[in-house]
Amino acid sequence: MKKMRFIFLIFVSAVLCSVPVSCSKDYTGKEKTHPVFVKAGTAQNSGDYAEAARLYEEFLLVAPKSAETHMRLAALYGDNLDSPLKAIYHYEKVIELRPDDTANNENIRSFISASRRKLFEMLKKEYVDEEQETAVKLELAKNQELVRKYREHIAEIRRRWTVQVEKWRAYVKEVERRNSSRAAATPAGKNTAAKTPSRSAVKKDAVKKDKDTVKKDTVKKAPAKAEVKTSAAKTKTAPENKSVSNEKNAARLEVLGKHTVKKGETLHSISRKYYGSSRYYKLIAEANKGKLPANLGVRIGQVLVIPRKPAK
Repeated sequence: MKKMRFIFLIFVSAVLCSVPVSCSKDYTGKEKTHPVFVKAGTAQNSGDYAEAARLYEEFLLVAPKSAETHMRLAALYGDNLDSPLKAIYHYEKVIELRPDDTANNENIRSFISASRRKLFEMLKKEYVDEEQETAVKLELAKNQELVRKYREHIAEIRRRWTVQVEKWRAYVKEVERRNSSRAAATPAGKNTAAKTPSRSAVKKDAVKKDKDTVKKDTVKKAPAKAEVKTSAAKTKTAPENKSVSNEKNAARLEVLGKHTVKKGETLHSISRKYYGSSRYYKLIAEANKGKLPANLGVRIGQVLVIPRKPAK
């Protein structure tokens, strides 16, 4: 009885091993010796891609580490069955099972990138909002038009700037040319600037000459000390003669008007005001004899008689 049971177990084991799916033999690297893998290749060559993918998936149950099977499934899903997500999975399994195959792995990574782009396009078509996409396209077209206008405007500004720069350079060259021609025409050793004195220098010379003239007239015409003392004594002893002499002087000189002395004024400035020159200050002093001290000084608020300038 025990012998019969043992024989039965051996028979069952042989039957199970005859079934390819349930056999524990590893076919990694020996895929073409397995009938399921062979059937899958035949279906793929005949164009039955869905059946080929099903058989390859079935073979992975026997040899889950078969990089060759994953590679064929990735190619089927990516190129023939329009399933980029499954293709990405199997491509990544190939890199995982063959990490040292750097030459082929670079190509496989490019296949993964292509499958991801394909997956993105499929999802975009499935979930895209057409109205929103149209609005985005219109906005993009507007922005592109604005960019075009800005570029044209910038180009026009650059063109104008170039024209202005050229004009300025031409002007500078012309000025340099004129200066060089003038320098060439001017004799050596002569300074043209010295021939034409400035207005300020002319004005200073005139003022200086006028002051010198006034100073000389003052020195020449100033009364002596003895005469001043005598006139002062006469003023003290005979005050009543002042009015008489003033009346005589006023009668002798034709009066132009009267002037009230202001702050900072002198006989010279008053003479310059009425006669255009300070040399006639003595004429005013003569008309106001008796009102003025010996040094011919005037005080603020003093009223002076301004005689008319005598004819030459």
